[in-house]
Amino acid sequence: MSRFTRLCAAAATGCAAVLALSTPALGSVAQDSPAAPNFSGAIALSNCSGSVVRWQTSQASDKALVLTNGHCYDFMGAHEVVVNEPSGRSVTLLNSNGSTAGTVSTVRLLYATMSRTDVALYQLSKTYRDLQSTYGVPAFTLASTKPAPENQAIQVLSGYWKIAYNCNLNGFAYRLHEDVWTWRTSLRYSDGGCQVIGGTSGSPVLDSSRTQIGINNTINENGRRCTINNPCEEDRNGNISVHLHRGYGQETWIFYTCLSNNLITLSKPGCRLPSP
Repeated sequence: MSRFTRLCAAAATGCAAVLALSTPALGSVAQDSPAAPNFSGAIALSNCSGSVVRWQTSQASDKALVLTNGHCYDFMGAHEVVVNEPSGRSVTLLNSNGSTAGTVSTVRLLYATMSRTDVALYQLSKTYRDLQSTYGVPAFTLASTKPAPENQAIQVLSGYWKIAYNCNLNGFAYRLHEDVWTWRTSLRYSDGGCQVIGGTSGSPVLDSSRTQIGINNTINENGRRCTINNPCEEDRNGNISVHLHRGYGQETWIFYTCLSNNLITLSKPGCRLPSP
């Protein structure tokens, strides 16, 4: 969770100018990649990145969903959960080369939290069919099962910066602590890989088939212990470790544990998302 995102979440304006001098080139690739990145499905928000997502059982006539981090909605309390509230927010859709395909608006915030995970799920007024036919924009399918823990090639695709990061997963962090927040079984990026920056929060984490397995949310910037912009790991024995420049994401398969008829149902037995 970068200082850039933290400030922009509070201000919600003027964020692009903050890092204008360090803006990556359109369509650039942060680590070596065999091909230019494809940004179809990625989106840009005023302060963060995100993605158009669908369930495995979604239909073309369903209202489209947009996924980003909870801290891209607001810096929420450690145990705060927001469910099903009206929310109008501008979303920039991207073409495959990173150029703007169009702009749409959210109508509802279906779910947001920074407790145990860091997610915000919005609903658009447009259907998946609308996005495809009008803008040529598809949705990423969210994987329904836990990703392979180690050495799986991944891509973090930032719609805000139009930049792709390529590295591998390096297992999971049992508990990840950053300031007042604690996240469970976070995706751990390979050391030295996927050196994400401010504005990449909310980026989809994709596997080699472009299925979304997670959502990027933080990196240890300065080597500090468990502070803002400096997450630390806790293992199952309660030992704390700090890893400078190690990046992390949140799993997204847990949405399926709460899904009933394509709707998030927090009362469903076995649901792993926190309730209000």
